[in-house]
Amino acid sequence: MRRRFLLALPLLFFAACSDSTAPLPTLDGSWQGLLSISTVTASLSQAGTAITGNASVVFGASSYAMTITGNFNRPTFSVTFDNPTLEPFVFSGELSDDGDRLVGVANGSGFVNTPLTLTRQ
Repeated sequence: MRRRFLLALPLLFFAACSDSTAPLPTLDGSWQGLLSISTVTASLSQAGTAITGNASVVFGASSYAMTITGNFNRPTFSVTFDNPTLEPFVFSGELSDDGDRLVGVANGSGFVNTPLTLTRQ
């Protein structure tokens, strides 16, 4: 009986040291995905719940530089993509459990609940 307890002790120790104390993922970093037939590449920075960044949206031979502002309240986010010559659009959704995908929809600038998934690069 004592031997079983001694063998189980390391397992209990490692179970107590699970990833529950691991830092939560942020939106910091580079992201890429497809919005309809456009390629979206974004660089995001997070400070608290505030999100800022820059993006490039490529549609055919045209490329549009965009600024990004918004917020992130785990797991949901809402960010606005803006360019002075275009109508802005809002991308809202959730960060995946693994922290590597932003999954949601785009609205505005001709998009109506258009699916968009950005993957961390």
